[in-house]
Amino acid sequence: MDDKRLFELLHNTYERQRFYINNETPSITQLQKSWPCLLHGKVLYWNYRRLMCQDLNQLEAGINIKIERMLEFARTKKLVKKIPTDINDQHIELLRVLAKQFKERFEMIFKILPVGSRSCRRSGIFEPMYYICSR
Repeated sequence: MDDKRLFELLHNTYERQRFYINNETPSITQLQKSWPCLLHGKVLYWNYRRLMCQDLNQLEAGINIKIERMLEFARTKKLVKKIPTDINDQHIELLRVLAKQFKERFEMIFKILPVGSRSCRRSGIFEPMYYICSR
């Protein structure tokens, strides 16, 4: 399916998507079963822009300004033990905190690979939706 048709369908089903997400409050696993397309990169970006009226780059810039403060708050709530000094590690830690806060399993969403990895072997249990390259 081409992008034009994809975004047309997303636009036409937007109210149903939001109704499901807002009223059912599905987990990532439930959302993956009900509306799997919503978890794909370009669809996530489309939804983010539509909901927030800003580009994801603006979100990243805002997070970078406040990430240490957010992690410090998470530390006071015992969601994180130590705040990493490297910005990339801080981003990963923040994703872990958000997963804990929303009662999701980080490993179900992300798989961390060493920098330069070309592939990931399937575990047979589940496949994460996104891969993060880290040291």
